[in-house]
Amino acid sequence: MPYLNQCIFLGNMTRDIELKHIKSGTAVCDLSLAVNEKRRLPDGTDKEDTLYIDCTLWDRNAEIAAEYLRKGSQVLVKGRLILETWEGQDGKRQKHKLLVDRIGGLQMLDKAPSGGQQQQPMQTQAPPQMQQAAAQTSGGDIPF
Repeated sequence: MPYLNQCIFLGNMTRDIELKHIKSGTAVCDLSLAVNEKRRLPDGTDKEDTLYIDCTLWDRNAEIAAEYLRKGSQVLVKGRLILETWEGQDGKRQKHKLLVDRIGGLQMLDKAPSGGQQQQPMQTQAPPQMQQAAAQTSGGDIPF
C-alpha cells in the first residue's frame, strides 16, 4: 500500500530567518509561518484561527529564503511532516515540523523610499529561483 506525506501551507512569516551552517558547510534555517483561517460560526459571528507551522529548510532553499524573505513575507511552502522528539524538564516532548523541499515567495513587499513621500508597500518581482519554485509547487496558479 502506498503512503503519502506531503503538506502545502500558505502563510506569513512570524520572524526573520537566521541562516546557519552545519559543520559540513550545508546551510540550514528555521522559519515559522502563521496560517490564518476565517470561518463563520452557526450564530453568525466570524471567527479567525491562527495555526503556527515550524519549518526547516536546507541547502539552497535555506539560502534563498534567508536572502529574500523577512518577517511578514507571504510564502508558500511544500514539504513533509516530521515528528521531533527530545527530553525536556517535563519529560519527553515532541512536536510536528515541516521539512520543506519547495518554497515559493508569492509576495515580497518593500517600502517606498522616504523623502517626503508617504511610505506604502510596493510589490516587487520575486527572484527567478523563487518564481520557478512557486510555479512547480502550485502548478502555476493558486486556486484561492
